[in-house]
Amino acid sequence: MNPTLKYRLKGFHGFVTNSNERKFFWLSVRYGNYLRYKPVDINFLRFKFSVPDALSFIWQFKEIFVEEYYRFETKSESPVIYDCGANVGTSCAYFKYQYPQSRIIAFEPNANVAEYLFRNIKNNSFQNIEVINKAVWTNSNGLELGLDDADASSIHLDKNKTKVNSVRLKDYFEKEEDAEAVVAEVTEEEAAPAEDVAAEETVEEAAKLMQHWQIKHLPVTDKGKLVGMITYLDIAFNVPALLPAMKKLYTQSN
Repeated sequence: MNPTLKYRLKGFHGFVTNSNERKFFWLSVRYGNYLRYKPVDINFLRFKFSVPDALSFIWQFKEIFVEEYYRFETKSESPVIYDCGANVGTSCAYFKYQYPQSRIIAFEPNANVAEYLFRNIKNNSFQNIEVINKAVWTNSNGLELGLDDADASSIHLDKNKTKVNSVRLKDYFEKEEDAEAVVAEVTEEEAAPAEDVAAEETVEEAAKLMQHWQIKHLPVTDKGKLVGMITYLDIAFNVPALLPAMKKLYTQSN
């Protein structure tokens, strides 16, 4: 089948069968031509949000509610979710939509965006959400983030460089009593490692951390500074004895 035709048919099928796909289309028509970087109130599903940029929110809705990037399976009725880069709260709305009894710790380093996050949580009466206006990083010494004109922030952005406070997610994980109920959702924009391993640690220790937290990469730090990255493939290809464990990790986390 022609790839273009196949893509169009797939899109049509999604539009017909997925109510959130139709909602995305409606949001695009209703708000797609709004001026960029202007605050606006948007109603979607059963939520009402204030956002700093309509177009940015529309694509967040598609990624989170239509494509369900953050969907996960859990046996817990009240999972603990670490939302690392919560932005204006679209992901929080999704988690509460899917897992009403969840407890969410929402990290958002951009103070201006965090104001929208606080407002949206309050206006939608979300319960059991703790907002932390800090970045998740390999240390608690703070870091510089670039801020765009909408709602994104990243260590890779050179625009509007700002020093923000930071925390180590590892420190929060260690306080949780039930590791099986913990899920960490880390956005690419924040580029924030959920867990790290010290440079002097063994490969076996790195493998244990990956298995414990069901993650496939680990930042390597030396005295709190990021010096590299180790992935499950690095371990699988270089330590034959750990290949079965890394295969199992891949299966469980996909």
